[in-house]
Amino acid sequence: MTWWREAVGYHVYLRGYRDSDGDGIGDLPGLLSRLDHLSDLGVDAVWISPFYPSPQADSGYDITDHRAVDPLYGSLSDVDILVDAARRLGLRLIADVVPNHTSAEHPWFQAALRGGPERARYHFRAEPNGWESMFGGPAWTQTPDGQWYLHLFSPQQPDLNWTNPDVADDFDQTLRFWLDRGFAGVRIDVAGGLAKHPDYADVDSQAIHPHWDRPETEAIHRRWRAVLDSYDDSVAIGELWGSPDRIASRVTAGRLHQVFQFDWAVAPWEFLQDTAAQAIEALGKVSALPTWVLGSHDLPRVASRYGLRRALAKALVTFALPGSAWIYQGDELGMENAEVDYGDPGGRDGFRAPMPWHSLPAEPLTMYRKAIALRKRFLVGQPFDWLPERRDVLAFRRGDVACVLNTGQQPVTFPGYPLHHSGPLVGDLLPPDTAVWTVLGTSTSAASLPEDRLPE
Repeated sequence: MTWWREAVGYHVYLRGYRDSDGDGIGDLPGLLSRLDHLSDLGVDAVWISPFYPSPQADSGYDITDHRAVDPLYGSLSDVDILVDAARRLGLRLIADVVPNHTSAEHPWFQAALRGGPERARYHFRAEPNGWESMFGGPAWTQTPDGQWYLHLFSPQQPDLNWTNPDVADDFDQTLRFWLDRGFAGVRIDVAGGLAKHPDYADVDSQAIHPHWDRPETEAIHRRWRAVLDSYDDSVAIGELWGSPDRIASRVTAGRLHQVFQFDWAVAPWEFLQDTAAQAIEALGKVSALPTWVLGSHDLPRVASRYGLRRALAKALVTFALPGSAWIYQGDELGMENAEVDYGDPGGRDGFRAPMPWHSLPAEPLTMYRKAIALRKRFLVGQPFDWLPERRDVLAFRRGDVACVLNTGQQPVTFPGYPLHHSGPLVGDLLPPDTAVWTVLGTSTSAASLPEDRLPE
């Protein structure tokens, strides 16, 4: 089976989802208590941010044990209860795994600092080069013995050396640990950053980047895929930035199942159709479908980037496109960036504010729920075609259902019978910054389905 090809996924940033014990940090029991929200929303899969033991220098992405649970979030028993509850609700859980680095407090790195053989599992050099950290400043930190270690992120996150067989073997164990516990797959953090130039060449001196998306990653991805393929119906989703053609090359046979389409998440409003068309064409060449991303814990909120009206319209378009679609928690509520400061080294705190369970906005949530239900009923598996190009209009069809988005400044006409829309229509016209799904002709049963019988 390939359930994931047109699934709707939901990203739970655990620290901000729901706090069950009053310490101000979301946890596994809190997620369990609000699984009904995800089931009612209609999603198929839930990706959970890291809940492993961590000093929390980077909100849990600095890990000291990849096969355990931090007491801050709960216990392994809580994981087992969550997996079982999710299964009963028809939800698949996706574990967030972090192969690029460990915490500086990981036993391996502590042994490496003492000069042990574990040092070969990281990148140590006598002299640093000019590489820069994603969080700013140099990507190298000096140790007391005068050596320097590499960290593409914070100094508390030393990069692992994937040429070392101990690293690859240990990650195999991590994958199997969570798949054996009932997870349906993994989201792989920094999946394109693992291979480094063997001579640590400067960034400007090489045609191929010395530490991003190098060709050596192919063998690593194929090894992961072999592990995933030994489990029924499991999926590996990579965090990789790149052109549609580059993403397509990463989901060819034997490699990753999916790669997030981040260019869609950040696409300017006026280039949505071009962005979608390029992804669909590139992925189609390798018999794959795009993995659309509306938002992310690493990106400004979709409602803050576009405004709520456009954010809802883009969501409706996303749910109609061929491929899977991922929602970041709170997007279904129209959440915007918040004025909070938790000390995140990447400056992303405003994107990660807690869910407002005390006041869930009804209008965005209703729009999302209905869209996901109608998507499953009428769109999944249907053929895709772009409709004739019109100025300031993005339009395509899936079978007998059309999706039309007005990206211009004036109301426009649309074909067919309205099935769902992101905002109010004006008679038989589609206002600016609004999307509509319509039924074309009369061959689809939805054309005669009364509004009060449509999913809410």
